[in-house]
Amino acid sequence: MALNRNDNPYWSGSEGEYHKYQQRLRRRVSVLIDGQEALTKKQMRECIDYAKTFQRSVIEDLRSSRRRAFRSGICLHLHVETSSNQPGPIQSLAKNFLDLLGKATHLDNTRRPRGVLYGDDQQVKMLSVSCSHGVDIPQFRKVAAPVRDVIADLVYAADLEKTHDDLFEGDFHADYRFADSLETVRKQTANPPAEDDSDMVKLDRLLAEIVDRQFAQEHLLGTGQLRLTELADLYRLNPSEGGDAWDELMRSSRKTSESWMLQAPFRIALPPLPTHDGSKAFRASVQGTFKEFGTSFRWLMLPLKVPVGIEVVVKPPHGANKAELFDLDNVVRTYLMDSIDRELSPPSDYLHAANLDYEVDSADATAMMLQEMRDRRDALPKAVRTGVVRYEVFRLPEADASSPDGYVTVNLTHGLNNPDFFRRIDRVVDKVATRHDW
Repeated sequence: MALNRNDNPYWSGSEGEYHKYQQRLRRRVSVLIDGQEALTKKQMRECIDYAKTFQRSVIEDLRSSRRRAFRSGICLHLHVETSSNQPGPIQSLAKNFLDLLGKATHLDNTRRPRGVLYGDDQQVKMLSVSCSHGVDIPQFRKVAAPVRDVIADLVYAADLEKTHDDLFEGDFHADYRFADSLETVRKQTANPPAEDDSDMVKLDRLLAEIVDRQFAQEHLLGTGQLRLTELADLYRLNPSEGGDAWDELMRSSRKTSESWMLQAPFRIALPPLPTHDGSKAFRASVQGTFKEFGTSFRWLMLPLKVPVGIEVVVKPPHGANKAELFDLDNVVRTYLMDSIDRELSPPSDYLHAANLDYEVDSADATAMMLQEMRDRRDALPKAVRTGVVRYEVFRLPEADASSPDGYVTVNLTHGLNNPDFFRRIDRVVDKVATRHDW
């Protein structure tokens, strides 16, 4: 009789853990659709066959890999690239795609509509959405996996980070560069530009704005983002084995990560999610919180010179009923996006935030570079000049009886070149696997 996996020491060793990760990796579902423009629900009404074409493409892709719709909790990443001159904002595009990935109501079927990727939005426990505009060929990309697999991957990657000191998500030298950039920004704030400044002074200010202010903002935007180790701790459940001492250790680790997250300087604490009767008051509180945040960091963070993403963590209160468990996408779309756009006006592209409209009396490479940047900026769609370009939402297990209160926290993060949680996990594992030649 074959040995049970739990009785075989191979599976608890480093190669066995990597093998289990590879098995989970094969259970992920990926779909890539090229050439189909991303539309909002309103735009889709003018394209009768859009929904049918999209749902058929996803179903056929799943069938080709012998997969079917998920029936339990999942983690989902969506990436959208648009080529339209009038694209919808990220939250509207995401809403449409999330609905299209649910019930196959747009396909001809006399039976009860089946799920395309899942049956209900409530199944999505971790959601990552990113969007970029102005590309030549539009694209839709999706990665989904069972939530139990992703939590196992998070714990695995976190344990690898703890045993490999050099697997650090960040730049060791960034703090030193940040101090220099911060000093330059302070000097610029204290000495506003004069009308009679020379072209060289104007160019120096432009370069300082592009290099130093952008770097300072990017550095601060990364300080509150949860590392894989903290994220794994927040999702660790009390193990059934290991005894009371192990349970207490896991509980303590989780509380430490939770405390760090809630007290991070750039993480914005919001009230717990409302029931439907309290939505208006909650929305007003969110708007006031973001306004206060913008005022507190105005000298450095306003105007924002970098595209921005948000990381949202939702912990339902103990005993929360279904009315209090909003779909993750609705939390962002209904309560956060408008307030962030109104109070912070984050640019959707670096070029929208750079001051490129003054003239430099010169025919050298500098003038040519500025003109090229203006041309690229003017080619970007104007309908989405501002707005968050990516967001991730994590629903944690509900609070326990010892600490029954839930919470909602938001952190501003890097908008571009910031990988989703799937890629962050895979990068850590790939680095270790390459070293050991697994």
